[in-house]
Amino acid sequence: MVLELSLIKQAYAAPVTQHGKIVYRKNQAKIIPHGEAATKGWKKASAAQLLHILLKHGQANSSSPDLKENAAIAKIIKDRKDQKSSAKHFKSVRNFFSKLQNFVSGLGFQTSAQMQQKIQILSDPTKIKTRVKTKSKPKKGDEAAKLAERKAVYDKKQFGAFKAARLANTAPIPVQTIDLKSKLQGHEKEITELFAKVENGYFYAETKKWEAAEKNGTVPFGRAMSGGPNYAVFEIVAIPGVIFKMPRQPEVDVAGRYQNTQFCRELVKNENWDRLFIPQQEFIEELDEKKVAFLIEEKVEIGHYSRTDELYMLCSSDPELKESFKKDIEQLTAFFCRTKFRDGKSDNMSILENGRGISLYDLDDFDPTSPCGGLIDSNRDENIGLVKLVHPDFIPLIQETAKKSIPAEDFAKVDFDQVLDESKKRFETLQALEAFHAKMGAVDEKSHVEIDVSKLGLSLDEQVFTKKLIEVVNAKLQENEHLPLKAQRNVHFKPFDDIFQPLFGKYRDSEDFKMPEKVLKVLIEKGVLFSYKNRYGHGFAAQF
Repeated sequence: MVLELSLIKQAYAAPVTQHGKIVYRKNQAKIIPHGEAATKGWKKASAAQLLHILLKHGQANSSSPDLKENAAIAKIIKDRKDQKSSAKHFKSVRNFFSKLQNFVSGLGFQTSAQMQQKIQILSDPTKIKTRVKTKSKPKKGDEAAKLAERKAVYDKKQFGAFKAARLANTAPIPVQTIDLKSKLQGHEKEITELFAKVENGYFYAETKKWEAAEKNGTVPFGRAMSGGPNYAVFEIVAIPGVIFKMPRQPEVDVAGRYQNTQFCRELVKNENWDRLFIPQQEFIEELDEKKVAFLIEEKVEIGHYSRTDELYMLCSSDPELKESFKKDIEQLTAFFCRTKFRDGKSDNMSILENGRGISLYDLDDFDPTSPCGGLIDSNRDENIGLVKLVHPDFIPLIQETAKKSIPAEDFAKVDFDQVLDESKKRFETLQALEAFHAKMGAVDEKSHVEIDVSKLGLSLDEQVFTKKLIEVVNAKLQENEHLPLKAQRNVHFKPFDDIFQPLFGKYRDSEDFKMPEKVLKVLIEKGVLFSYKNRYGHGFAAQF
C-alpha cells in the first residue's frame, strides 16, 4: 500500500473538525470525508500503519520520534479496529495521536503538554530541571480535578449547542404548510412494495436489513426508525423530509389517529400555545390505484430519544434556562388537561434541538375519564408523566396550571403533595447516580468499567461470564458517545446478544439461566453497578 505523509496530514491536520478516514485498496490510498462510506474492497488504514509511515519519515528527518517508545505503542495498537484501545493502554495511544496531530500541523512530534513545558523553559531557563524517574501516583486531588475538567468538556459537548440555541430562539416556531402528498409522486411502486412487506409481517426482518445496510453505508430502500406493536415507522431515503407510519395490524385505526392529530393541531393554534409544535400529517387512502391506509408526517429534527429526559431536567434546573422553560411547561400541562392525552412518554413530547419548544407525536391515546390524561402517570407504562421529567421546583407550576385548566372535582382527585414528594425522591436518586458516576470516575465516553472479578465472590463459571459481560459493557459504552452520560451508561443487554445466547437457550429454572441477574445483583452489592432492570424476555437494562 502506498500511504503518503500528505494523506495523514490531510486527515489529521484540522483539530476542530472530525477527521476523514484514510482508506486503501491494493496500492492505492485516499481520504474520504467523515460519514461517507468506503466502497467495496476499500479498507481503513490502521493506527499501526499510520505509525509505521510516521516512523519511516522520522528516520530521515530531524524531528524523528523516539523509535523505542513508539515501537512499543505500535505493538499495543496493532490490529485494533477503528483506532480504539483498551483503558489500560489509552494514555499511550492518546499521546501518540496528540503528537501526530501536532506534527502534521507543523508543531513538531510532541504532545501539547510537552510543547507547553518547552515554552515555559524557553521563557524562564531557571525552570530547567534534571528529569528524575518516579513511580509516585498523582495526588487524589489532582486526579479529581482532571476528572472534573473532562466532565465539564463532555457536558459542554453534549448540551452546549442546545443551550445556546435555547437561549437564542425564544420566538415561536414558524408554521409552514407543506404539500406532503406531492413528495410521494414517482415513488408509488417503491412505497407499495414496502407497505406489502409491513402488511405481511416482514417489518422486523426489513429493519435488520436496513440496519446492516446503514453500517455499510448503503441503504437500498429506506431507514427503519422504530417498530411498535401498532405502527412500522421509517423513512425512505429517496423521499427526504417525510416520516412513514404504516399499520402493522388490520384493526389499527389509522383514520382515527389522523383525525385526533388534526384536532390537536387546531387546538394548539386556537389557544396560541406557541411553544408546542405538532408536525403536519396526511392520511393516505389510495396509492398507485391500490387501497391502502397509512400516515405520512413532516420530519422534525430532534436528537436521540434518550436525550429527551436529560433535556427536560437541564431546562428545568439550569439557572439560565428555567425561567423561559416555564412557558413550555405551562402550555404542555394545559394541553394534557384539555385533551386528556394519555401517552405522556418523553419520546412523544421531544424538546426541539433548535430550542424553539416541544414537539408532540403519536396523538392517538386519550382517556376522557382521567383528570388530566398522562400528566401525572398511567397504568399502561411507568415512564408516563410530565411530572417525572422536570425538576421538583416545577411541580407547583404544574399544579397551579392544572387547577386553572380542569374542573375542581377533577383537580381534587390528584394528590399533588404526593406528586411533589415522589418528584423529590426521583431527584435524590438522580443526584445519587451523579455521585456514583463521580466515585467511579465515569465522566465521558472514555470511562470504561474496570473490576477484578476474582474479588467478587463468584464461581469460576460466573467469573468467566462476568468478564465477558464487562467486555460487552465497555464496547457498548463506546458506541453511545453521542448521548448524555446517564443515557450513555444505561447499557441494554438483549436475549439475542452473543453473551446471552448460551444461557437463554437453557431451561428457565436452571442456574445458568439465572446467572445474569445473580451477577448484576453482586455488582450492585460491590458498588460497581448503580441499578438494573429485568425487562422479562427483553434482557436487562443496567446503569453503570
